[in-house]
Amino acid sequence: MNQRLFCFLFAALLFTGLSAQQVVPLDGYDFLSSSNKGAASPSFAKMDCDNLLPEGIVQITSGDSSIIDLTLDTTGYPAGSAFFCLNCDNLNAGSLVADAEQITYFSNDGIDQALDTLDLAFCTANADSCGSIETVIVLVQRAPQTFNFPAEVLQPQERIEISVPADNLPGGLACRDFIDCEDDYLGTEQLSLFLNGLNQNNDFRYQAARYAGTDQVCLVLCNSLGLCDQYNYFFEIIRPN
Repeated sequence: MNQRLFCFLFAALLFTGLSAQQVVPLDGYDFLSSSNKGAASPSFAKMDCDNLLPEGIVQITSGDSSIIDLTLDTTGYPAGSAFFCLNCDNLNAGSLVADAEQITYFSNDGIDQALDTLDLAFCTANADSCGSIETVIVLVQRAPQTFNFPAEVLQPQERIEISVPADNLPGGLACRDFIDCEDDYLGTEQLSLFLNGLNQNNDFRYQAARYAGTDQVCLVLCNSLGLCDQYNYFFEIIRPN
C-alpha cells in the first residue's frame, strides 16, 4: 500500500469515529442541578451574636448573687469603716450586702431583665466620710431558654419553610444567627436561610440534602444585652431505596 492510499484510509476512519460521537447536554442531570434551583432566595447578611454585652457591666442571672469586684483604696481608714452604696435605696432588681471586706449583690427571682446603677464607696462608719466613688452597672437577666421542635419528614432536596415563634426576649430582638448543632448527620448539601428582615420575622427556609438521616438546624435569637434563646429544629430525610 503506497503512502498516499494509507493517508486517505486513515483520514476516512478518523472522520467516521468523530461523526459517531454524540454530544449530550448536561442540563437535567441530578448531580449537576443547583441546590438553589427555582425562585431566587432572599439574602441577609450574616450576624455575629457573640459578645453583645457591653464592657463594664456585671451580668447576673435572676435569683443568683455575685460579689462586686472593686478597685477602691481602703487603706488608712479607721476601724468600723466599710463599703457602702450611696444610691441603693430603691434598686430595680436586687439588694446589696456590704461589709468591710466586700459588696455582694443578690438579684431577685422572676426578673426578665433589669439594670441597676450602683455608686459604691469605702466610708467611715455610718458613711460619715467616704473616699472616691466607683460606679458599677449590674444587669439582671433571666436564664437563656432552649426550645426543641418535633422532626419534619422530608424527601431528599425537598424544601420547607419554618415559622419561628415570635421571640420573647426582653428588650426585643437585636441579633440572630444559625449556629452549629451537635449532630451526626453526614449530609453536606442542606441549606438554611432567613426569609425576611430582622424587623419582620425569623421564619427560614430549609432545603434538604440527598443524604438520608436526621439533620438538625439551630438558631439563636439575642437581644442587645447578650441574652440569647436557642431554637432547635429537626429534619428527617427519607431516601427511597
